[in-house]
Amino acid sequence: MTSPKQELKFAWHVHHNVLVEPLTEPIEDRIAYIKDEKPPKEVPLRLKLLKVVKGKLPEKFVEVWKTYDKVRKAWSKTYKTYVDVSMMACGEVGNTYVEVLEKLEKLKKDYIEVENAWVDALKVYKKEISALHEKECPECPWDGETIFSKKPTTP
Repeated sequence: MTSPKQELKFAWHVHHNVLVEPLTEPIEDRIAYIKDEKPPKEVPLRLKLLKVVKGKLPEKFVEVWKTYDKVRKAWSKTYKTYVDVSMMACGEVGNTYVEVLEKLEKLKKDYIEVENAWVDALKVYKKEISALHEKECPECPWDGETIFSKKPTTP
């Protein structure tokens, strides 16, 4: 995950079905993963299209991601605690179990809210993001849903 000292960087096509998203690890790690784990016929296109965004994304769009990421991390941490506590004998940790479950439910609501805000931000800033994408990813087969579209491209 991105540390507080590390600059937040967005990239095009980290995943085949997401146009732009922040890098949560060095791009070299993602490249290695693609080479090692993805079907060989997909690798050239994935590597061609995976690149750090050079231009400036809308500030509000980036801020929405930061809020989403903060709540997502809190929810994940609480969920892990919930699973850990669930694995213990309820008689020994009954109160802790209930407290963690209540916190998890509240965070779940927050998580859904900020996830929806993130999805909305993708829609609100679609025009600016698409224009930047066209400039930085010429001949890209992205069709709004995936890079594995029928749109012609040169691998």
